[in-house]
Amino acid sequence: MMLRPLLQLLPPAEINADMLGAIGLAALRRCLLPLPATAARLALERDRPLLAVFAGTPLPDQPLDGIALDSRADIWLDRLIEDMPEAAWAPSTIRRIYGDMEPFAEKPDHARLARLVMRPGLLHATPWSATIVWPMENTDIDLRRAGWDIDPGWLPFIGRTIAFRYGDAA
Repeated sequence: MMLRPLLQLLPPAEINADMLGAIGLAALRRCLLPLPATAARLALERDRPLLAVFAGTPLPDQPLDGIALDSRADIWLDRLIEDMPEAAWAPSTIRRIYGDMEPFAEKPDHARLARLVMRPGLLHATPWSATIVWPMENTDIDLRRAGWDIDPGWLPFIGRTIAFRYGDAA
C-alpha cells in the first residue's frame, strides 16, 4: 500500500527497484523492532518473496537483517510516515504479531507504519503482475479516502502490474 504514495513523494531520479526495495526493507525492519531477534529474522525471511515482488528484483541470499541499506531509504520512509493517514489496526493484527505487549508505546511513528505494513493479506504473483488481496474486514476508510489503496498499475521499473483488492482471497 506504500507504492502509490511513494511514487508521488520520490523525485523521478529516486524511483527505481533498488530504492523501493530498500524502503520496503527499512519499513519492515522498523515494524519488527519490538520482536526478539530470532522472531524478527524469521518474519523478514517469511516476507522475502513479498519484498522481492515489490522491489522488482530478487533479494540477496544473505539474511535480510544484515543487509546495509541506502541511508536515503530511511529519510524517504520518514517522509512517507509524516504523510500517512491514521490507520486502524486490522482485526487481531497486533495480537497475532506481537502477543499481548504494546510494541510501539514510545514510538508512535513506528505504530502508524506497522498499522499499514503488517496487515494480513494474500499475495498472488506472476512474473508480470502482483495482486494483494486483503480480507474485507481489514478495509480502513482513512486509507481508502487518502487513496493509499488505489492500484498503482504498470510499474516499468519493477516490470509488473500491481493491484490491490479486498474480499475473498480465493
